[in-house]
Amino acid sequence: MAVIDAPESIEHMRELTRRLKPLGKPILFNQALAGKSPCVSMKDAYEMGFDYTLSPIEPMLATHKAVKDMLDVFVREGSTDAIADRLTPFEEYNRFVGLATEIAGVIAFRCE
Repeated sequence: MAVIDAPESIEHMRELTRRLKPLGKPILFNQALAGKSPCVSMKDAYEMGFDYTLSPIEPMLATHKAVKDMLDVFVREGSTDAIADRLTPFEEYNRFVGLATEIAGVIAFRCE
């Protein structure tokens, strides 16, 4: 796999994919809103010749904003009631992180 990070123009991105495609390896475009590269849609990246596109920084930035907003409300109002409708239910979070699978693995390990 070829990982492309920080091309500084659409033209540069097209040139990189044109040169790398003959190698027969997948090409990944790593982008960030605050980065050097132009941000493009997954569709546009695919049309330029990229096989995969990542935006790895944005989840961290979204998490930071969500935590900051929650703490601002908590400090200001003394509870999280005002944003309860924006919170993931605890059971859904546990499913997302695979808690039941992890617990089953710990139990199986202890029983061996």
